[in-house]
Amino acid sequence: MVGFLLSWYGYDAGAKAQSADAINGIVLLFTVIPGIGYLITAGVVRLLKVDRETMKQIQQDLEKRRNNYRELNDFQELNAAETK
Repeated sequence: MVGFLLSWYGYDAGAKAQSADAINGIVLLFTVIPGIGYLITAGVVRLLKVDRETMKQIQQDLEKRRNNYRELNDFQELNAAETK
């Protein structure tokens, strides 16, 4: 995708020097566009309502997942040992 976008701006890999359009395209692709993406992401994150109660629930859910993952891995290791 990056190669396509660079060629869109006139980037020439074989050229000794790039055109002004190619340089502007490189700057745009690697600074301005990601910056806009980060700002959009920050705006979406700001819309999330995470208070102490919600955070506590998230932590409890994660702990349950970790415990279930450990139990699942222990079970798989036990089955693997029995089949050898």
